[in-house]
Amino acid sequence: MKDISLIQLLEEEGHQVYFHSVVTGGQAIGDTISGLKVLADGFAPTPIVVWLNPFFGEIRLDGKGFEEFTFYQEYGSKFYAIVQLPQVNKDTLGRDLEELFAKRQGFETAIASCQYIAVRSRLKRYWEQLIGIVEQAGIAG
Repeated sequence: MKDISLIQLLEEEGHQVYFHSVVTGGQAIGDTISGLKVLADGFAPTPIVVWLNPFFGEIRLDGKGFEEFTFYQEYGSKFYAIVQLPQVNKDTLGRDLEELFAKRQGFETAIASCQYIAVRSRLKRYWEQLIGIVEQAGIAG
């Protein structure tokens, strides 16, 4: 992307470019923060949307939340938005989402094609919640 100045080319064509990066809790938090740092350093002028995903554990280091991390203090100005994904019950909605992703389905397809009313209801409520979060963050396009 850097070698061919892809970001600049897209912007010259009238596109607004944003990077999206996921920070997960739990064991992978260090790796996901490192990846976000590489992105922020490598593409400095391009705004980044950070998605905080607590599915694998809280997004905390040394008892501090994401916006208290030293990393955030250094790089926070590069972030266009911080999106906090809702915590879900791993035994119900968590399994529903795993199945949706395994089938490579979108929410609308999964909701329309599922024969179980409880699963449809959970997916529909979660999808509506995500839409609200995205709209609130100002990243709906």
